[in-house]
Amino acid sequence: MIKSRPLISWAYDAANRFTNHIYISSHDESMTNRFRPLLPADVVFIADLYDGPRSVLLALLSSFQSIKEEYIIVFPVDSPLIRPNLMAEMVSKSKEFDLVIPVWPDGKLEAIHAVYDREATLPVIRDLWHSRTLELWQIAKHAKKTLFISTERLAELDPGLVSLLDADTPDEFETLKSVAANYM
Repeated sequence: MIKSRPLISWAYDAANRFTNHIYISSHDESMTNRFRPLLPADVVFIADLYDGPRSVLLALLSSFQSIKEEYIIVFPVDSPLIRPNLMAEMVSKSKEFDLVIPVWPDGKLEAIHAVYDREATLPVIRDLWHSRTLELWQIAKHAKKTLFISTERLAELDPGLVSLLDADTPDEFETLKSVAANYM
């Protein structure tokens, strides 16, 4: 919780600033039931469609098979500081590419802070799932037209790259809370 609100609520507010179509991927019905009361009724929840290891790749596959929009902006619910101008920049580039994905100077990719052309990347994700390849960076490797957008470029739009902060660990959550105090 940040300022007495759950992260998913902040993430919804962030997404609502740049899209009218918000989908939340959940592993199962119990997770959906836990989150549904925290969000407006128009949010669509998508549960994993296949049995298998819980993974972001499975969430993307399930979501991309259910969503019909041409372009899909992906970011995790524990990343509530997404800036609309950063997303607008990435979306503007997506018309020419199958995938627009941030890349750090060390080569690390931000596959869960990316914009996907659903039709172009769904077959790639499906093939990776069937081959039991769960590494997200493989999507960028196998997509026909990937734009690797540098985090240095994104930092021009989002100083401190707060849009890419998430809370995977207790330490990351504390950092997120500290930074959020200045942004929310």
